[in-house]
This record gives sequence, C-alpha cells and structure tokens, in this order.
Amino acid sequence: MFLLVIKLSLGNYCKIQNNVSVYDNVILEEGVFCGPSMVFTNVYNPRSLIERKDQYQNTLIKKGAYLRG
Repeated sequence: MFLLVIKLSLGNYCKIQNNVSVYDNVILEEGVFCGPSMVFTNVYNPRSLIERKDQYQNTLIKKGAYLRG
C-alpha cells in the first residue's frame, strides 16, 4: 500500500517553472512565481546522513512574490 501525504499549500495563480523543488511545510500565497531550477529547503542546516524530519521549518512566501533560482 502506498500513502502520499502532502504538506504543501499553493495559492491561486501561482506559477511553478521547470525543475523547481518544493518540499514539506512550504506555503505559497496567491500569485507567487517560482523561476526555473529554484529550490526550497525546510531544514536550517541540511545534512545527507542525519535525518532531521523533526526539525522541519515552515516557509511562507507572501502574495505576489517573484523567486528565481
């Protein structure tokens, strides 16, 4: 059995370009533009060998923001 839990919020009229990485706990308000190859992170100091799911932080992007990679 496969269970998918999505912890992401996208507002109306958001535009996500190609190769954008959006992870848990990211909130995009209305009209946010995420340019190509942009990456969100949800841990302050990510490491490959240390699991930090208990340290996920919320990322709030306000209405009409323009982000690029």
